[in-house]
Amino acid sequence: MKKSGLIIVLIIFTLFSLNTYQVYAHPGRTDANGGHYCRTNCEKWGYEYDEYHYHNSGGSGSSSGSSSSTSTGTPAPAKPSYTQADVDEGTEDGEKAGYEAGYSRSEKRSTSDHSDEGYKIGYSAGYLAGYNAGLEKIKAEDRDAGLAKGKTDGKQGARDGQATPEAKAGRSDDWNAGYQEAYQLAYNNEEQVMEAEQAGYDMGELLLELVVPEKYQADNALSVAFKTFYQTGFDKAFAEEEANYYQSGYDRGYALEDDGMDLADERFNDAFESGYQAGLAAKLAEFFEQGYHDAFLMIDFELPDSILEQKLQESYQAGFMANEIAAEIKNKAFNLGYENKEYVIADTFLVNDDSGSLYDELFYQGQEARQSDRQQQLKVTGIVLIIILVVAGLVSTVLYRKGKLKPISFKKAS
Repeated sequence: MKKSGLIIVLIIFTLFSLNTYQVYAHPGRTDANGGHYCRTNCEKWGYEYDEYHYHNSGGSGSSSGSSSSTSTGTPAPAKPSYTQADVDEGTEDGEKAGYEAGYSRSEKRSTSDHSDEGYKIGYSAGYLAGYNAGLEKIKAEDRDAGLAKGKTDGKQGARDGQATPEAKAGRSDDWNAGYQEAYQLAYNNEEQVMEAEQAGYDMGELLLELVVPEKYQADNALSVAFKTFYQTGFDKAFAEEEANYYQSGYDRGYALEDDGMDLADERFNDAFESGYQAGLAAKLAEFFEQGYHDAFLMIDFELPDSILEQKLQESYQAGFMANEIAAEIKNKAFNLGYENKEYVIADTFLVNDDSGSLYDELFYQGQEARQSDRQQQLKVTGIVLIIILVVAGLVSTVLYRKGKLKPISFKKAS
């Protein structure tokens, strides 16, 4: 009988405890007395709307706006003079002020001189929450900014050989922490990139076929760096080698040597052939120019004994014949000299000193020929006159002896 009574008491106690937990175990801010007024989902928690009740150990009963009794008979405390709206307003203002203070890393000032107690309570709580949010925001932004700067400087530091970054004065600890972290990571990554670049460049410089090493294939940045600098090294070496083959071909062409040379690398056949043709053309151009110039020095074409190669002989003669100015001088200067007593020359003939000399030589030859011809004409005329006189004398003598010609007598004047 005693055991049955004990069990009944335990069951009643358990039910009472569960009911009490259901009543008091719901969320919401409490005031200085440990209680508050229910205004959200009140029926769910077993309260009427705007009913005051305690949480935890703040009290043991509840009351509505029109009742002041509790389940234990203990009277409810007096209803506070502020409202939840006052608290909410203070909370909102406090959060804004706190956020600005936290974001600017200013000193905390969570109290308000507002006259309403509820506003002060809300302001203080909102300020602390806002301050922490603002502080976390600026810390995150500073860290992100430090990370960004560190990434840039770390890459450059690897290029400059500066492994250890220096803390930046005037920056926050969060900024410097992010900077140091990103700098070191970027430095290490850039070192790997530089290694890949150098390896690629070395392979390209040897003019080898592109093969990306296995250790660079898994990382796209390293693979791209290797390929890019391979091409740089390849292009540089190829251009240098191409220039060498071109020069070799040029030298052989200029020397009129055979162009049938076996090249070590057939990729440069075109460069060698281009150089050969350029060298040959340069050599022929020299002899063409020499023949052109010599046309001012020679009246008639005459091939110099020193030119033995047929290609050079042909080029020399072509240059000689191509000098139209010299040809015109030879055609006109003599006649101009023959026809004029005074010296005359057209500007078109004054190309250089040699053209002027050629013109002068032929012009004066013309004048000398003219003078010589005149002298010859005078001689012929004199001889003819003498012959005429002699013949006339002989005829007169014959006629006189035959009596057919009487001597001429001259009467003296009286």
